[in-house]
Amino acid sequence: MTSSDLTRTLDRIRNCTDPVFFVGTHKNSGKTTAFMRIAQALREETVPLILCSIGRDGEALDQFFGHRKPPVRVEPGWRFVTSGAATADVPCELISPLPAFVDGRQLGLFEARACGDVELWGPPVAADLRRTLDACARFELDGRRPVLLVDGALDRQAALYHGPAGMILCCKAGAFPSPDAFGAWLAARRRLFLAPLHLGSLPTTRLTDGDDLPQSLTPDEVLVDGPLSQTLAMDLLARGDSLVRIVVTSPMHVFVDHATLDRLVPKLALLSAPDWFATAINPAPNGGAAPDPGPTLAAARRALGPDHPVFDVLMS
Repeated sequence: MTSSDLTRTLDRIRNCTDPVFFVGTHKNSGKTTAFMRIAQALREETVPLILCSIGRDGEALDQFFGHRKPPVRVEPGWRFVTSGAATADVPCELISPLPAFVDGRQLGLFEARACGDVELWGPPVAADLRRTLDACARFELDGRRPVLLVDGALDRQAALYHGPAGMILCCKAGAFPSPDAFGAWLAARRRLFLAPLHLGSLPTTRLTDGDDLPQSLTPDEVLVDGPLSQTLAMDLLARGDSLVRIVVTSPMHVFVDHATLDRLVPKLALLSAPDWFATAINPAPNGGAAPDPGPTLAAARRALGPDHPVFDVLMS
């Protein structure tokens, strides 16, 4: 991570009043590593923060694949969200119970009293997540509103959060065939984020993936309430010029190929979009040494432009 990339990323997060999500494109995308790098840098500046999660993070092993996972290490005074059952190894104080449960256990806001590794627990359901983060935001420290850092999920799931938010997109470069393919994917994602916001009343025709567009109607606008898949996008585009606007809840709900995106963008509008603060790249394959990240970083910077911070999560 270069100092300029780190500085620019921190500048965007430091005074953010909305939750900041660390969102992974794939499993093992370096999400928790980037999350902890930013958290440590903010704490060195004495910025108040609260560590949160969608689901669970900080386990020693991935519960699905058995891979070792990077730890979530806290220091005295750090605040984080988890269940009481997950705090046994680190002395901590319960600041407040929170209005959400995971696996039947109530979540709470805790403050560490010693250094150690913890598990972060958080609700995977959008409404519960919003209530939890809103509750955390009220716990100021020395009169300062905390920065809420959320170790998110794969980008399809992170899109379930409804409300203003910041985002660090964490990418596993080895999941793409080449640096150029990775750059093309980022450029397509950037085009989605540049789509205009939908203003005014919502379209009266609402669809979810799997719905059929009513043949008896010829709406000029539709709202896709959920993911916009390749199949649904093709069905909507087949309506031709009669369908003027396709409204989606966020750019992170769109899952189409590049050719379909070219046709979709002129008709696309967003209800909301997170502020894409920076992109973090994990260049290492699973269990292997990190290759030269230069070509991957260069492709990302070409795709996203000079004003967008791009950093290697493994760089010391």
